[in-house]
Amino acid sequence: MKKTLKILAVVAFLLVILVSLTGCGNKIVATKETTEDGVTYKEKIEIKLKDDKVDTIKMTMTYDDKDTAEKMKEELETGISYLKMLGMETSGIEIEGKGKKVTMQLDAKTFSAMGGVEVSEEVSKDDLKKSLEDEGYKVK
Repeated sequence: MKKTLKILAVVAFLLVILVSLTGCGNKIVATKETTEDGVTYKEKIEIKLKDDKVDTIKMTMTYDDKDTAEKMKEELETGISYLKMLGMETSGIEIEGKGKKVTMQLDAKTFSAMGGVEVSEEVSKDDLKKSLEDEGYKVK
């Protein structure tokens, strides 16, 4: 459950930064390798923009084995069920597991609803990249 909360915290971090993202290209890709509780996995976050606004966020985690990936998928599904119980919008969240990969995708509506805050300050693409880099991601 700790991993699920960490991933949801990363998504929340992105929400605060991205809700009002303007003036950017159409895709940002950030990657990093994470070790938590003795488990190492690769994270890839793809942020697609449409009309200079966030359209979708796709987070892919690649593990060393299928069993770990399946456990993580189950933890994410449990976390999403918990958010739904709290009354949060979750219909725009898709979780998929294939082999060693687990993918979570959020649409713009769900993305905004999960943020729970309105951000009026514009964030440049460079600021977004720097924030992700500060979190340890390599950004393209």
